[in-house]
Amino acid sequence: MSSLRTTVLLILVLLFTLPAYACSGTSGTTAPGGDLVGNLRFYIRDESGNPLSGAKVVSQNSPENQLKVTGITNVDGMVQFNGIKAGRYEFQISRFDYEPQVADVTVSAGTDIAVTITLQKAEQG
Repeated sequence: MSSLRTTVLLILVLLFTLPAYACSGTSGTTAPGGDLVGNLRFYIRDESGNPLSGAKVVSQNSPENQLKVTGITNVDGMVQFNGIKAGRYEFQISRFDYEPQVADVTVSAGTDIAVTITLQKAEQG
């Protein structure tokens, strides 16, 4: 009976730990599909260098088979994209009261890239 109990316990442990492992983020340089990946972090600032929360960062062009990358900056003016395909991206950065800006960024496999963008206040008219 002890052997059966051990086997059942082992099966339960595997059933609960494998899905959690499969859902964990990419920490290496290769995604599950074999694509080379890196990490990208944007810091969005105003003209005075203050962080801008609520700015939208969206990829307009990206490497083949990469889904659109999109995010909103937090209170520190930062948004981070982990495990995105290596290659060239074009991002549009916008916030309702600022002029939109475009940024070209190249992500390399296994790297953490930080990009700082300064937005200019939109003219009222």
